[in-house]
Amino acid sequence: MIVVDASALAKYVLREEGLEAVAGYLRRARPLYSVNHVMKEVANALWKHARLAKVIDARTALKLCKALERLAETRVIVLESELKYLSRALGIALEYGLTVYDVLYVAQAEGAADLRRGAGEGCRRPRYHSPPSLKIDFKNRGRVAAVLGRAEA
Repeated sequence: MIVVDASALAKYVLREEGLEAVAGYLRRARPLYSVNHVMKEVANALWKHARLAKVIDARTALKLCKALERLAETRVIVLESELKYLSRALGIALEYGLTVYDVLYVAQAEGAADLRRGAGEGCRRPRYHSPPSLKIDFKNRGRVAAVLGRAEA
């Protein structure tokens, strides 16, 4: 099971740099998994690109949102309820001073093979219990900057 977070999925939907890695997982490792919160986060990224950055227009944002919905409707990405992971995510967030938004994916990935995050390198093993293949790097004033899976030997 591979868990994908909002930053990685947004890169794919918006066709940003780094989308190749997510596209590869969509082709090879179907289905991907995420918490249902990912839909709101990616839709918000579409809004930011349209309203604030003005790099896409509203019509394109709506079209990309429909494509995002199709990924879930066709179960290319299987969405699990965030409620299933909320308590664990809060525990991680309180322990490390991170946001619950960021660590929902980490909590989901604890029982999964790995988690793919869209940014960052230089990961180290977390200090909390997690699968041996999960690596995490805490950067950017306490926010999760990168979570990558399958440690290279």
